Amino acid sequence: MSRTLMLERVSTSQSKAPESGSRFSKFRYGLPLLAAAVLATPAQADLLGLSLGASTWYTGITGDISSGGGDFQLEDELGFDDGFNFSAFAMFENPIPLIPNVRVQYSAVDQDGTGTVTAKFFDGVAINGRTSNSLQLNQADAIVFWELLDTVVHIDFGLQAKFVDGKITIREKDGTANRVEEEFKAVIPMLYGGAGLNLPLTGLSAYASVAGIGYSGNSIVDANLALNYELNMVDVTVGWRELQIKLDDVDNVDADMTLGGPFLGVGLSF
Repeated sequence: MSRTLMLERVSTSQSKAPESGSRFSKFRYGLPLLAAAVLATPAQADLLGLSLGASTWYTGITGDISSGGGDFQLEDELGFDDGFNFSAFAMFENPIPLIPNVRVQYSAVDQDGTGTVTAKFFDGVAINGRTSNSLQLNQADAIVFWELLDTVVHIDFGLQAKFVDGKITIREKDGTANRVEEEFKAVIPMLYGGAGLNLPLTGLSAYASVAGIGYSGNSIVDANLALNYELNMVDVTVGWRELQIKLDDVDNVDADMTLGGPFLGVGLSF
């Protein structure tokens, strides 16, 4: 009887050994699979992000403008020179694919010039001789966009609304010293698209964006090409911006103008 019990105990202990080995095998092979799954997860998931920035834009103006009379050449007749103008932006990004990212930006263009006009009318006012002129073209933009691709290469697509608030002033310097001032405002919806390339481990990236639309004789194209360097939270950007505006009888103003030039900006990313 005692031998039987001893054999049963030995047999029982031997039958449990494989079960223990099986658990160890599951643990041994399961651990690498778990580690692989963790490593397969992106090292830095997209989080809520806020970017702020400002830039100076060295702007040249070409084209023409009119109001109920002959066309006034912005560069050749009114003598608008190139000048520095200010821009600023704020951008909010989120990690939820269906919710768009948001960017708001503001540009203030304020150019002066002196020129010579020969017998033309602007808004019913006769202009002749030497003139002193000014042009303000303030723009506020709201952009909602989605990131279609966000890797080393990224692609954005969205909608942009541009609020244009402009004013041109022409004043004779001689003779009757006639003076005319005309304001024009417009809200212009546009399609927006952008593409960029990040250079890993360098802090460098390149980006191009364009927004535009054309309708009822009006059209606008706002394009940017930029090279960016990021160090910690600070971004330094250099690039070129070109804005083409064509207005057909907007507040009694017709315009076909191009504003373009290089810009230099600095920003913070949180």
